[in-house]
Amino acid sequence: MLCLSFVCGAYTAAADNEAAAYRTDAPVRIDAVLDEPVWRSAVPLTTFYEVYPRDRAPPEVRTEVRFAFDEHDVYIAVHAFDVDPSLLRTPFVRRDRVRSGQDYVQFFIDSFGTRRSAQVFRINVRGGQTDGTVNEATGTEDDAPDFPFDVATARTGDGWQAELRIPWSSLRYPPGSRDPWAIMAYRGWPRDDNTQIASGPVARAASCFLCFATTV
Repeated sequence: MLCLSFVCGAYTAAADNEAAAYRTDAPVRIDAVLDEPVWRSAVPLTTFYEVYPRDRAPPEVRTEVRFAFDEHDVYIAVHAFDVDPSLLRTPFVRRDRVRSGQDYVQFFIDSFGTRRSAQVFRINVRGGQTDGTVNEATGTEDDAPDFPFDVATARTGDGWQAELRIPWSSLRYPPGSRDPWAIMAYRGWPRDDNTQIASGPVARAASCFLCFATTV
């Protein structure tokens, strides 16, 4: 179960953002079509916040994220709605060159649940990939590490969709642990402003980011 149910300093995340991470034994085809039964069953994560330039405001665009897993992989499905899909910024880029100024989604995955560091998986509309690590203590992000993962993306009449498959072998987690994970889903929506949208209510005055991550 995914839920925002923690307290970080003076900032409390509301426990109203929940979605089930579904176990599936059926094949998941990474094609960005999202027609597998698991995606129809998985409850979407839909509560997001504009964290820049506005402070925890309702976003102008809707985002839906679904999670699933099987014995070998973790799967993430994204539907990024857009009020005007013709304005999507979709450059071709090399690996680790998905940056601000592009439409993208990314996931900070802290499989230890410490909210101090995380692996980062970022994709743009054309399926360009950036990955690496982020360290909350130093406030730095390192895109040197490459974690094997698969992605497919597709433009739609109401925005764009993506499917990710991340092998368990690409993730860092304590063997046999049942402790909760922390995940932050994040979207870049560059239009007049470089709008940033997050699944956690990241307070502008806060000195942390991962502390607002969703508990998994």
